[in-house]
Amino acid sequence: MIRPPALSRRDLLAGLVFTLSGSGATEREWRCDVAVIGGGTGGCAAAPLSFCPDASVLRQQMAAFLLKTLEGASYEPPDCEGVFDDVPCPSTFADWIEELADRDITGGCGGSNFCPASPNTRGQMAVFLTKTFRLLLYGP
Repeated sequence: MIRPPALSRRDLLAGLVFTLSGSGATEREWRCDVAVIGGGTGGCAAAPLSFCPDASVLRQQMAAFLLKTLEGASYEPPDCEGVFDDVPCPSTFADWIEELADRDITGGCGGSNFCPASPNTRGQMAVFLTKTFRLLLYGP
């Protein structure tokens, strides 16, 4: 494991460095550390703390990842109400998924479904990131 040469005081105090599962470079390792320090993710395993950058991310996991990155690690969304037919309410990711829908970040995958156990496509990821962080990709 390689720690990047320039760490901020906050990074050093946090003391968090992921063990990467799969291939990884120094820059990618640093980006994984930033994701956990920023509160967006706790990784994919606790012992050793791992990020698993080559693993797929399910749509339900992405909902929590996006909102925790946007709002901070302590953020908890409101309780679910049963918006999507394929997302039981209550369930582990239901609150997160429904909050994405309430913020008009997602409309699901069609037919009143969210498809929580499906992996994100790169296209879906682009839309999630653009809408969550209000990115302007084209135009003035």
